[in-house]
Amino acid sequence: MIQGKFKPYFSPVFVFLFSLGLIISCKVGPSQPQTGAGSSFDLAGKLLARTINDKTKPAPDGTLLDSLRPIIDEARMFLGDSCVLPPECCTVIVDSIALELSSRLFMVTNPSRIVALLRKTVFEEGGICCDRGNNDVKNILPHMALRSGHGSALGISLLLLAIGQKLDLPLHGVIAREHFFVRFDNGHEKINIDPAKKGRNLPDSWYKTQYAVTDTSYFTLRNLETREVMAYVKYTIASIYRDHGLFAKAALYCESALNEMPGFADVYSCLGMNYDTLGQIDKSLAYFLKAKTLRGDRKNLSAHIGKLFVKRKNYAQAVLEYRNGLLDAPNSPELLYGLGLAYYQLNDFDNAYKQLIAAASASGSKSEAYKLLALVCENTGENKKAAQYRALAVSRQ
Repeated sequence: MIQGKFKPYFSPVFVFLFSLGLIISCKVGPSQPQTGAGSSFDLAGKLLARTINDKTKPAPDGTLLDSLRPIIDEARMFLGDSCVLPPECCTVIVDSIALELSSRLFMVTNPSRIVALLRKTVFEEGGICCDRGNNDVKNILPHMALRSGHGSALGISLLLLAIGQKLDLPLHGVIAREHFFVRFDNGHEKINIDPAKKGRNLPDSWYKTQYAVTDTSYFTLRNLETREVMAYVKYTIASIYRDHGLFAKAALYCESALNEMPGFADVYSCLGMNYDTLGQIDKSLAYFLKAKTLRGDRKNLSAHIGKLFVKRKNYAQAVLEYRNGLLDAPNSPELLYGLGLAYYQLNDFDNAYKQLIAAASASGSKSEAYKLLALVCENTGENKKAAQYRALAVSRQ
């Protein structure tokens, strides 16, 4: 760690890396972001020109870069080689920024100064902004985020963490409920680096309030190990693949994430959704129930679990699950409809009618509640009401 003295990481051994990465893999040209003089890209070009004949092998990647390599390769297969630059380019970019930063950090031991220089190099001179979400693979790949000048909080955090590993900086990833940031923590001083705020230092108390972080949640704002960072990356990638209909691939990513972080409740939910779509109801139910034991505050879990009990024709259990969910979200149209459906399947038409009326009146309700109300009325001999509800269902479509 940088304490009392600084150990420079870099030397002229980068040449082969730069020549291979920048010329062949990265294809530096007009598409690369244009930054000011002395930027990491300018520096990389100067080093390349000066030492292009050097045959020294490149230094090995850091742990995070090694872990990202197969994810980048798969993203290239998914999106195409022309959309995502190869992992060698990610290494080149991280190395070039780290090299530039290392010269600035020489003999610097003050944590606040170290973080300030890191912010200046990445956010000010690198020109990267956090204004995109995790719904696109390119937004969470650090080299693609830097290349476009835009990325998600996770993508920029991965860039910071990779640079930190190269320079032996005590940087750690931190989860704050669907948000990700970086923390400098040398055991004596902690400085948060929020990529959504251009690296601004926000106190932990701000995250606890903003993202409803509690002592009982799995995201307790603790420092993550690299394997846990990668678990979050894989979970995020899985969600993207699921959105593109690649459910089997998404499930594989989630399973891999659980190997790194078994207590990650959201991964179990993601697996539950994927296996439900794949028609593996029992497996889906098992994962959702596990997610509920780890994170019972997720209001949508009861809706998923209730639906699965209905699919298994375990209607009595579905009633219990929906009722439990309504304790936390009493006006949820999804839970109210599900409870009405479960009562209907049990031939309890009185309770079914009450819940479906509530579902139809709730904000965000859909036509399904009216359709089922029509069936309830048919079963109770109220054909005139049934016709009225069918008409309402058509008007809501």
